[in-house]
Amino acid sequence: MQAKAKAIQVVLDAATLKAADRAAKREQVNRSELFRRALRDYIGRARMRVLEEKHRAGYRKHPERADEFAGFEATWPEK
Repeated sequence: MQAKAKAIQVVLDAATLKAADRAAKREQVNRSELFRRALRDYIGRARMRVLEEKHRAGYRKHPERADEFAGFEATWPEK
């Protein structure tokens, strides 16, 4: 079930609005749907950046040992 939608006001420069309208027409969706999709995509990518940074921080705090994957690499099938 989708949450109740709420109308908001967004201010865009003319060129961005024109590009958005062209993209909405090309995707055969209305402007609101285009913005919803764009925001969901942006939020997903932002979450991924946070997770990737946590991953990098973990490896900075606990660096990979030289022998850590030795056994794993020995069993990995060749291409």
